[in-house]
Amino acid sequence: MRGPRQPITIPRDAAERRSVVASLLRRKSFWDHLMAMAESCEPQYGGYSYRDRSDLFHLPLAAPDVQRIREAACLVRYTALQTQIRNAPVESADLYVVRG
Repeated sequence: MRGPRQPITIPRDAAERRSVVASLLRRKSFWDHLMAMAESCEPQYGGYSYRDRSDLFHLPLAAPDVQRIREAACLVRYTALQTQIRNAPVESADLYVVRG
């Protein structure tokens, strides 16, 4: 996630982890919320990142999208990352997709 300050890196495993109870109740993870938003907003292709060995997609975020991300931050496992997501000014998200 990007804003006027430093970017926030959200590893997939940190955003995807669920507790056993959440898995049994089929609750959505933070990752599920982020991917649903990416589907609805149509990210723009930004090229191939040789450093990360993946395709880069840029997703500009409107104010309601940022609010949805902040509300879903409680689903992230690490509290420090939750705090960063809730408090940092966010303008866009960069999605790195490994070719399969």
